[in-house]
Amino acid sequence: MTKRIMFVMTMLLLTVAGAWADDYDPQNPPDPNALFLLSVSASPTEGGYASGGGRYKAGQQVRLSTSSRANYDFQYWTCDGERISDKASFYYTMPQKSVSLVAVYTFNPTSPADPTTANAHRLYLDANMEGCCTFNITSGARHVSDRSILVKAMNVSQGFKFLGWYLDDEKLSDNLSFYYKMPNNDVTLTAHFSYDPDSPDDPTSVQTDIDNTDYILGDANGDGEVNVTDIVEIVNAIMNRASTRFVRAASDLNNDGEINVTDIVKVVNLIMTASNSPSMRRTSRAESSSNGNQLQLVTSDNKSFSLQMNNQARYVASQFDLYLSKGMTLQQIALNESRCSGHTLSYTGIGNNCYRVVVLSTNNAAFEGNSGELLNFEVTGSGVAEMENILFVAEDQTETWFDAIKSRMTTGIRTIEVTESNDIYSLDGRLAHKHANDHTGLKKGIYIKNGCKYIAR
Repeated sequence: MTKRIMFVMTMLLLTVAGAWADDYDPQNPPDPNALFLLSVSASPTEGGYASGGGRYKAGQQVRLSTSSRANYDFQYWTCDGERISDKASFYYTMPQKSVSLVAVYTFNPTSPADPTTANAHRLYLDANMEGCCTFNITSGARHVSDRSILVKAMNVSQGFKFLGWYLDDEKLSDNLSFYYKMPNNDVTLTAHFSYDPDSPDDPTSVQTDIDNTDYILGDANGDGEVNVTDIVEIVNAIMNRASTRFVRAASDLNNDGEINVTDIVKVVNLIMTASNSPSMRRTSRAESSSNGNQLQLVTSDNKSFSLQMNNQARYVASQFDLYLSKGMTLQQIALNESRCSGHTLSYTGIGNNCYRVVVLSTNNAAFEGNSGELLNFEVTGSGVAEMENILFVAEDQTETWFDAIKSRMTTGIRTIEVTESNDIYSLDGRLAHKHANDHTGLKKGIYIKNGCKYIAR
């Protein structure tokens, strides 16, 4: 009996050892360069766009992003059904396995974009391939006819090559971003992509969309556009924190072989002079919100405006275009030191009472706090101040584009001097009695004298 028990135990040990030997080979550890598939999508599919999919190494930081279609609100990201992030754009650490991430949306038909603007029509943005990119503005938002709208395909996923913007079969632009003049009707623009490399079964093979031999001067992150995001990229490079997208050749603007603050100054100059046509304006609904952050432009003293922000993200830089009504004159723009102590401000006129403004930090310091005034500007005259093409960049270089905002100053008059007169006028402005001490001789009716109404009976 004892021998039989020992025989059974021996066979069990040999079986377990054999199985363990099949799964473990100390001379063949897991390949550290193995790539795992990251799939991204939106749910429901008509709710929005998602990008960031591809094949990545375990532990790699991958930027995921999503943008909404009309009448849909972003809620959160899930991974295999588990909620993992409430931010529309965030960095995801790739595990040692293939995963599927979903951007969840809810239908919200009660808040259509700007339903009351006269002569406004819907601009729909679409892509010919699922999961290839996101967009800088909401698809289906209303825009005023004859306005030039900045349209941009952003966050292009690994394995996709941009082919151009199309209206039906007509190619409108070869660039990821361009200005589109809004027609007098609803319209759909489609961003066309192909697989790169050409592999329909697996469009996510390893590649980079940055070609260091073909670049735009100042485009430090290689996204095809020069803006304040490139300044953040250059600052990170100076601080030895450059991302994998960093294009050194494009960042060395003075061609001295070094990346330093001189290059930052030159990028600012490029931003100030690029696309300065006053007609190139991105116009959207007046109330601004993006990813839980809110901007507001307010006035209270009839001489200055205040840009206030409630923010969840840690923003480090910003740029926008400031438009003032005819008859208004800009006196100065100043940062609020309590929130922008580590920042500098530059601005310049670009025509038609419009100013381009750039706020940056030479060490990518975040704006202090999560609410309150960022900057203010003083004006003379009365009218409307508008901010458009509003871009904020977080410390991880995530871009947030805000809708246009505006505020009205009702009057620019400081004091009113009144000189009394005895002249009497009818309601339609005609002189009825000159130098009158009383109402004698007036026909029955209502008259105005020294700004007050009088009734002749």
